[in-house]
Amino acid sequence: MLGRKSTPKASLFAVRIKRIAQAAPSFECADPAAAKREMRKPSFRPGTVAFMTGERLSVMVVDASEKGARVRFVRRGLLPERVQLIEPMQGINKWGYVAWQTAGEAGLRFVGARRDRA
Repeated sequence: MLGRKSTPKASLFAVRIKRIAQAAPSFECADPAAAKREMRKPSFRPGTVAFMTGERLSVMVVDASEKGARVRFVRRGLLPERVQLIEPMQGINKWGYVAWQTAGEAGLRFVGARRDRA
């Protein structure tokens, strides 16, 4: 109309699809929180979790990093909010907070380790 060329919608769609197909793929991590997460070192070594009351619990240190560790234990029940993890083979003797726990497994965040928030 009035000297303008109208482009059919089908051709606009085809141009858009062609542009998307030609774009270089992005290999960035989709989850930025996972990208910031420190690499954990698998260990599977015996350790001890000490409570502030003096009670001790034998655990298996599944993996550890500078910021925290994942431990497994046999005893049923919940760990208190704050515990000390002792694993002499790796030189771990740190206080930490229980970040999460399930039946027989818990994640510890060591005191002084900052939480990364996305």
